[in-house]
Amino acid sequence: MNEVSGSGTGVGKVLELLHRQKVEITVLLTSARSRSPRLFFRENVPLPEGARLIAPGYVRFGDFFIAPFSLRAWVGMFCRLSRRVGMHTLAFRLTKTLFGDNINLDQWDLTPLTNGEMRITARAVKKIAPTAVIANYAFLGPMLCSSVLKQSKGVVMMHDLLSARVAKFLENGTPLDCPAITEAEELSWLQCADFVMAAQRTEAELIAPKVRGQVLIQPILLQVKKGEQQPEPLRCLFVGTRILPNVTGLEWFLKEVWPLVLQQEPRAELHVAGTVCSVVQSDAPSVKMLGVVPSLDDETYRAAVCVVPLLVGSGIKLKLLEALSFSKACVSTSVGIQGLELWAPGAIEVSDEPAGFSAAVLRLMRDPELRHQREEAAGALIREHFSVEGRAAREFVAQVLGQ
Repeated sequence: MNEVSGSGTGVGKVLELLHRQKVEITVLLTSARSRSPRLFFRENVPLPEGARLIAPGYVRFGDFFIAPFSLRAWVGMFCRLSRRVGMHTLAFRLTKTLFGDNINLDQWDLTPLTNGEMRITARAVKKIAPTAVIANYAFLGPMLCSSVLKQSKGVVMMHDLLSARVAKFLENGTPLDCPAITEAEELSWLQCADFVMAAQRTEAELIAPKVRGQVLIQPILLQVKKGEQQPEPLRCLFVGTRILPNVTGLEWFLKEVWPLVLQQEPRAELHVAGTVCSVVQSDAPSVKMLGVVPSLDDETYRAAVCVVPLLVGSGIKLKLLEALSFSKACVSTSVGIQGLELWAPGAIEVSDEPAGFSAAVLRLMRDPELRHQREEAAGALIREHFSVEGRAAREFVAQVLGQ
């Protein structure tokens, strides 16, 4: 199964909402994956009618995006291959020689678009003449200043307040997974947008007085799912891609929390799904590293407890929302519930300490009545705040239609 990023899922859901409400909008959507850099990739974001995806600097062939004339992309491919065969030093020297510090082979590459990438993007826009152009992440926002793109409504989907993310990483002493950008830099990326979509209310209120465009809170749309499978009382589940917050959070959980759980419940099992398994390893018999699975539904239904032990991050955590949409009892850190703080009490167990986190996991494993209460509250939270019929979705559509 090809994983769809949380940001890609969020974009698709917003466009689906507008489509359902019969908002006539032709959208040209940029892909943040184009900044990795990669020679080619396949984008699997589900998009409704009227939306088209482009990747700045890439040419599209069917579902694939390729950049055959990009030196960055060729060097990126060479360096990834070099890393796999242990030639890290050679890859480092090559990138330093050609690009200095202006290239990042990891997921968060915030380098600005080149003139060539801008020209390819502008040509794509000119052919379609969309009513709106959405920059998927703030660092792509400067392209909205282009004279061609100014003919359309410019929208930036933030997903994360990246400068706040950097600050949190530095505060915790965690190595950065992106350049150490400042708030001033990030705000400058947003100034060409007519609309800025923040992932959650706190971040929206922080940037609203500082940008020229209207700030909206991006609705996240989920449906409560019901399955016939009963959860296995002693099974926990963690789901995540290989981004650094997932890696550090899972490592902390395996080292600090899970041993405390096993001391009290030696038969407990932890299942880990997603590409995070390619980075974090565990040979403990109680831990099953599943990797990318064909479908997460079965794993989620069978879990009694879903854990979100994140130590750093920003935005809102889709992995937690998706677990709640399965009416799952969840245990999270305070970072994991960012954006949900007002609704977490009674629905989500929260602790930042290993002893408290493990105690919450154990309570939910051992007490079926408590677990059922949390499951009911989880479903109610999704229905009220994250469904198509929920208040957030209605307010968002009203704001869009009011323009």
